Amino acid sequence: MSINLNAKLDELQRSDRQLETTVALCEIRSQLQELTKSVESCQSEVSEVKRDMVAIKQELDTVQHVKEEIEELREYVDRLEEQTHRRKLRLLEQVTYLNLVFFFFILKFH
Repeated sequence: MSINLNAKLDELQRSDRQLETTVALCEIRSQLQELTKSVESCQSEVSEVKRDMVAIKQELDTVQHVKEEIEELREYVDRLEEQTHRRKLRLLEQVTYLNLVFFFFILKFH
């Protein structure tokens, strides 16, 4: 009888250990599922950040391009201002020359 009870006790202990193992495995599976969801969420966020970074880089490239165009326009305006200044000086010289010619003409025939 004691052998029979010992056998039953051993069987109960094995069954208890199997149950503990099953519960532990269920807990581990549950934690793995949570971790998997967390990793998937992180991957999704990383993908969003990457998309945002690509969009920002494109915007920066556009801004840089516009900045370069503005610089080119400034240089063009500077050249135009310089040309205009030279033309004004030339016109002023011509007007001065014509005034002198006119003045001498008046002096000569007056």
